[in-house]
Amino acid sequence: MQSMLGYEVRKEGEPHNCLDDACAAMKLVLAKIEKGFDDNLPLVVEDAVCVPEEEMQKVFIHRVPMDMKSEDLHKVIPGDYTLDQKMIKNAKSRTYSIHAIFKNEQEALEAYDNISGQEGGDSRGRPQKAVPVELSSGVTETIYVRKTVGG
Repeated sequence: MQSMLGYEVRKEGEPHNCLDDACAAMKLVLAKIEKGFDDNLPLVVEDAVCVPEEEMQKVFIHRVPMDMKSEDLHKVIPGDYTLDQKMIKNAKSRTYSIHAIFKNEQEALEAYDNISGQEGGDSRGRPQKAVPVELSSGVTETIYVRKTVGG
């Protein structure tokens, strides 16, 4: 939204505000009416997002089935890395998310590029790959690997 509106709808750490969301949606609709529905809205280019260097050496792996072991992740994601001990579990979907931490940004980018999967984007447009994996049960699931982007 910031790239379209030129401002953040919700600042980090602030609670959700329905009025702010509604105003942002209305501004996007008005911009679309003004520019025409066949044309793309211009992006507001501001200073590049500053991502701390230690975050740039990570890739984010999510929607990993609970029964997928770390050894299996190492078969899917190439490179020399460690898995972050802070696993984020989603009990409802029986999946988890975790970071693979590489020695540096270059190794993280190379590993991401070498992952076999369908390139796409997450809900915020950040680059990620959908990677089919066969579990020990014989079932094939899809995990998602997202690279860290910054400027």
